[in-house]
Amino acid sequence: MLRLMMETMTEGEYLFDELWEKTIKRSIIAEEMRQLPNDQFLEFIIPKMETVLRNFPFRERLRLSTDVKDKAQAIAFRTKGNEYFHPTRTDRLGVATKYYNHSIAHAEKGSEERAIAYANRSFVCLQYERYEECLVNIRLARESNCPERLMEKLNRREAAALDGLLKPHTDTGIEREDVDELKLSYNSHKNVPQMVECLELHRNEEFGRHMVTTRKLKAGDILMIEKPFATMLYDDAKLTRCAHCHDIKPLILIPCEGCTMAMYCSEECLSKAHGQYHRYECAMLKDLWRICGNKDMGGMAGIRTVATAIALFDHDLDEMKDHLNGLDESKVNAFTMDWRTATPKDVYDTVHVLSTNQALRSRKEQAMQIFFATIIHQLMLDRTELGEICATNAENRKLLFDLILRHWQISQVNSISLTNLQSYGSQIVGETHVVAFLPLISMLNHSCVPNVSRVTLCDGRCAVVAIRPIAAGEQLFDSYDLSANECITGDRLHCLKTYYQFTCRCDACELEIDEAYANHEDTEVTLIAERMKKASNSVPLLTSHLNAVGRHFPSYRLTDPQRMLWHGLLLLHGTLIVDILPVSFKKV
Repeated sequence: MLRLMMETMTEGEYLFDELWEKTIKRSIIAEEMRQLPNDQFLEFIIPKMETVLRNFPFRERLRLSTDVKDKAQAIAFRTKGNEYFHPTRTDRLGVATKYYNHSIAHAEKGSEERAIAYANRSFVCLQYERYEECLVNIRLARESNCPERLMEKLNRREAAALDGLLKPHTDTGIEREDVDELKLSYNSHKNVPQMVECLELHRNEEFGRHMVTTRKLKAGDILMIEKPFATMLYDDAKLTRCAHCHDIKPLILIPCEGCTMAMYCSEECLSKAHGQYHRYECAMLKDLWRICGNKDMGGMAGIRTVATAIALFDHDLDEMKDHLNGLDESKVNAFTMDWRTATPKDVYDTVHVLSTNQALRSRKEQAMQIFFATIIHQLMLDRTELGEICATNAENRKLLFDLILRHWQISQVNSISLTNLQSYGSQIVGETHVVAFLPLISMLNHSCVPNVSRVTLCDGRCAVVAIRPIAAGEQLFDSYDLSANECITGDRLHCLKTYYQFTCRCDACELEIDEAYANHEDTEVTLIAERMKKASNSVPLLTSHLNAVGRHFPSYRLTDPQRMLWHGLLLLHGTLIVDILPVSFKKV
């Protein structure tokens, strides 16, 4: 989160700041003098923003344009891949693969450019000794009208791949002991099987909505395992992961035929993505990344949620409108809903009612969100089937805008990052690759020195684990990716205030202790990770130590054993990536 916060302003933010100073602020200041409540302010500013943008060349200023396949770009990316290709350097092979995937995404279906990129990727597969993937790429190259001059090379690679499959396979995977599937540490809640029965949702003036435990918890206890409602892949991961299931399959990715921004591990994932959300974002995804960038991944995830929700109602905005008009939001509670019988629409309701923090936002921030929502709304109407649906129905048009704005705000407060372990030489670090909506886990409040941590599982679910003993009646605290071990106090407080509209009162913030410890390399964690061939032994040792120490922990930072526990669980139950490929584990 802090890395994204510190990124350069996006083009959309620059443009909004210009309009704010020249046009919008004068009108809003006049209305602020009347101290309009939020709902009336929104009623005032939304049509004003529409008028401003209607008479302003925002498309030209933001360089908005329809995403199309581009032969020249495809050739340029393939050429760059060739420059990086080196048969004995896996780090360079990984970079070459990304450029070949870029080329595939930009090449037209059935074109020679796409066929050559597939053929080049098949050669990368041979160097990695990934023979099955090699054969997949050879098939894709042939199906894409591979030029006759390359056929002999493809035939030789095919023979080499088939020969490789017949040879005894050398298992180069990392050894680890057989590990049982991660499960909840106590009986599950009677209505919510994703969490233990001792968790309760409370509310008070100091903390607002928050989660507490009714029983004593131990370090290492698994408290929640939740499947996301919707997810969004980071832009810098689109060339290595499937845009739908997020599996790491860089050697077999195939492109969406309607844009250059999404690639999939199979025709099945491509079809599911299109049916569930991509049909509403395909034609504008490239422009969304230009406007928002990685810096506003939450807002991007909000648009994905809107598209997913519309699909849940069979793409019928009238049905969706009737459902939401009849929804009593005060009665929607993820902790009391019976998840065993809940429909996908019921699950969406728990996302729809998450906090927007609208009343806590400044007038300028609200105006900026309306600015972005107005542009995205117009792009959806111009470029997707929703335009025809809303053309003669003002209520549906308003519903679409309200959903965009609402989920943009919800996502900025409630979206959660999912992390895998990535190897860089001798160091293994956590890398964020996806943002997700998890209605239950999003109920956890923040602390810069949390008592629980999130563990991303191989299947895409997210687990919550206690990283120190927690007393009965105590609140559970997660970290919104702003740990006291990684960020100095001023940066954390600024980011939390900007994005979440609150001032953190944890000991790390109150004491303002910024040690060198906060920024040094995770040497001990790295050493543990390198020796994780016996990780299933290390995790019990770490939990035993943490529970023996009890509650005698520094209150202003996490200890090495706490962070090692998180690393160990990620390695045992998540995915480790070396170069651009997931590590294969062999059981011992």
